[in-house]
Amino acid sequence: MIPRIGLTLGDPAGIGPEIVLKALRKVEIEYDPLLIGSIQLAEIARDIVGEGLRIIPRERFDHVPGALRIHDCGDPDLSSINPGRESKEAARVSYLWVVEAVKLALKRSVDAVVTAPINKASWKSAGYDYPGHTQLLASLTDAENYGMMMVAESLRVLLITTHIPIGQVPREIDKGEIERKILLAHSSLKNLFRMADPKIAVCALNPHRGEQGVLGREESEEIEPAVQSCRDKGIAVEGPFPSDTLFLKRRQYDCIVAMYHDQGLIPFKLLSFGKGVNLTLGLPFIRTSPDHGTAYEIAGKGMADPSSMVEAIHLACELVKNMNQV
Repeated sequence: MIPRIGLTLGDPAGIGPEIVLKALRKVEIEYDPLLIGSIQLAEIARDIVGEGLRIIPRERFDHVPGALRIHDCGDPDLSSINPGRESKEAARVSYLWVVEAVKLALKRSVDAVVTAPINKASWKSAGYDYPGHTQLLASLTDAENYGMMMVAESLRVLLITTHIPIGQVPREIDKGEIERKILLAHSSLKNLFRMADPKIAVCALNPHRGEQGVLGREESEEIEPAVQSCRDKGIAVEGPFPSDTLFLKRRQYDCIVAMYHDQGLIPFKLLSFGKGVNLTLGLPFIRTSPDHGTAYEIAGKGMADPSSMVEAIHLACELVKNMNQV
C-alpha cells in the first residue's frame, strides 16, 4: 500500500509551510501527500521556496495530474499574519488545521498525520489552553494512555513529563505514571517498530541516582518500584540509571525513558538534531512532527532546513507500513 500522509502547515508566521513544501521534494519513498491548511498561505510559501508546484483543492485531484492536493480550510485573514510575529490569527488557523487533520485521520481519509511546528505562546494568547500538539491530539481522540517519544534512527527517548515548569517536575514523578509509560514504550516498540523483545532503560531524576536518598528519594519511592513492577510483568527494563551517563550506553537499549523534557531532549538533540522526529504514542493513528519549533527569526526568508520534516514523513510512512503488516 502507498501511505496517505496528511501534512498540516503549522504556524503560518513560522517556517512550517516552507519546510513542508521543501520536504515534499526530498522524501525518497513513495507516499500520497495531502496538505492541510490554506491554499493562499501554501502558495505564499511556494513562492518563497521557489518550487514550481501547483496546489489545488483535494476535490480536483483526479482532474489535475501531478498537482499537489490541499484540504483547504481556515479562511485566514492574511493581513493579520506576518512572518516572525506571534498573532492570534496565526494561532487560530494552525489550531484549526490540527483539528481538521484529526478528523481526516479518524475518518481514515489519511493513514497518518505529520504536523509542522506551532507556537505555544500564540495558542495560549488565542485561548487554546494546550501546552502543545500532544495534549490537543490526546484530547481530540479521547486518548488516555499516550506519550511523547523522540526518534532518530535507533535512538528513542520517551518522556514522563513534557511541557511543564521544571519546579513542577518532582511532584509529577509518580510510580503509576512511570509504570504506565514503560508499558506504553514496550507495547509501541513491539507493535509500531516490530521489535520482538525490546530493551528499555530508565533515567533517575536526581544526580547520582539520588545518592541513596541524600540527593532525593524519588528513585527509591517511585521510580524503582515502577521499574520492578514492569519487570515482574516480563518487560525487559532496567534502571533507574544516572542520566549523565545513561546516554553513553544508549546503543544497548531500544528506548530510554527520561523523567523530564530537557533531561531527554538535550542529549537527544545533541546526538541527532536535524534527524529527530517527535512521535505521539497511544493515538488511533500515526502522528509525527519535526524536532524543532517555528524559528520565527528566519521565517519568510527561504532559509529553513527541512531535514527533520523529511525524517518525520519517512517515519510516518514506515510506521504505517508496519501497522499494516499481517
